Parts: sequence; C-alpha cells; structure tokens
Amino acid sequence: MKISKTNGEFPRQRDFIRYLGQLAEQINGDPDGDARILNTWCEICVDSDQWRKLKTSIRKRRYQSKDHEDVQSTLSMEAHRALLELKSRSQAKTISAAIIWANEQLRKPRRS
Repeated sequence: MKISKTNGEFPRQRDFIRYLGQLAEQINGDPDGDARILNTWCEICVDSDQWRKLKTSIRKRRYQSKDHEDVQSTLSMEAHRALLELKSRSQAKTISAAIIWANEQLRKPRRS
C-alpha cells in the first residue's frame, strides 16, 4: 500500500507512521538508494535547523574516519580569527600549514 501526502500533509497519523515504516523497510545497503530514503524521511520529519545539525554530524564523522587523512574540527570564532592571524604571520597557504609552522617554531631551541 502506497501512502501519499495530500497538500504536504498525511491524512492520518497512522498512515504517516506506516509510511515511515515502509521507508525503513526499503533500506538495503545501497548507498545511493539509502541516501534518497534518508533524505525523504528528513524532508518529512526534520526541520531546517535539525537538518543542518544532522548534515554537520554526518560530515564530521565522514572526515574523522580512520582511513581519511584530514580531520575536521569545530572552533569558536575567536579561535578561528587567531588561526587566520597565524596563517597570515606564517605566510602559509592553508591553516593546516600555519599550525605545522607554529609547532615547528615552538620546537626550535630558544636563544638566550
């Protein structure tokens, strides 16, 4: 039984729950298909702020996987400004390169 929305709303809560169950049953390990199902669910059940937070969490997890070379971090605006200043002072092309430069500067023996 296919449940369809009328004017963006489901006729009854029971139909809505059944529709979500049907979506869940279609998940089969195919990344593209599963992504479409998840997207459909999110369009129905998640507001824009929740959707933004969910996408951020997914991106963080994806970039923090063990086989990926880069890691993503969340910074305060003050920390971000400090890193941009460090990048400028170090004349590095990226913030990552600026952090590596700063670390090398800290490791150098200090002259008395």
